[in-house]
Amino acid sequence: MIEQYLFLPIFVILITGVIYDLRLHRIPNWLTLSSMLIGVFFHMVINGSEGIFFSLQGLSLGIGLMIFSYLSGWIGAGDVKLIGAIGGFLGPKGIFLSFLYSSISGGIYSILLLAIKRREWKALISSPFGINDGRKFLNSEGEKQNLYYSLPIAFGTIFYTIVG
Repeated sequence: MIEQYLFLPIFVILITGVIYDLRLHRIPNWLTLSSMLIGVFFHMVINGSEGIFFSLQGLSLGIGLMIFSYLSGWIGAGDVKLIGAIGGFLGPKGIFLSFLYSSISGGIYSILLLAIKRREWKALISSPFGINDGRKFLNSEGEKQNLYYSLPIAFGTIFYTIVG
């Protein structure tokens, strides 16, 4: 379980990221990079050098967990930086659990999107090496539909902060 006073900044970061992602199809660097710095600074003030190490572990693990998906073309760089920024607040254990809940949320989100939009299941098949853009689903007319992975990140992280 995270400290209660961390819930508000994490919530604000996530909601801001989701809004930007839905409206502009990107998560701005000013949000993710400043959030990374704030997370590290916060833990430095609270716990000194141990806090810095704790925060950097979470930040690095968050990025590390998502980097393969980015390199494969399944998610965007903003999503990677967003979960890294959250890792700076949650630390290694917290970001790992948040990542797991976000992954489950992402699977549910993808299935719901396919069901609601009546997307063909063949759209799930994309190259694991980024030849096809895995962030997009194709409908039966061949039109592309974006996946906004900031939504599962937000749902998974908020679920983690509430349930623990």
